[in-house]
Amino acid sequence: DIGLRNAVLGYREEAINGLLENLVFLELKRRGYRVSVGKLNGFEIDFIATRKKEKLYVQVAYLIASKKTADREFGVLEKVPDNFPKLVLSMDPVQRDRRTGIEHRNLVEFLLDET
Repeated sequence: DIGLRNAVLGYREEAINGLLENLVFLELKRRGYRVSVGKLNGFEIDFIATRKKEKLYVQVAYLIASKKTADREFGVLEKVPDNFPKLVLSMDPVQRDRRTGIEHRNLVEFLLDET
């Protein structure tokens, strides 16, 4: 619970990425995925979500405000050698944008989307 965390540890703006990752983790679990963290050539993939024969790679960022951030979030997914869906979630106001086949979605819209 984010409210309890803030009450115990105090609110820290720099902790937003971890809080957003926690929200996505819980939502993926709610949707019936088994969720793990991935490693690829020394880089971390925030989540690898599997459900039956489905697999989804997910990166979570607060904002994609710079080329450096975009390259970090999309770059690791671009290196994944299979063709399962790849998704970058952020608080940016995007409308299901794509970069090299990787979908970029607004995190709130993802959370509200039941499909």
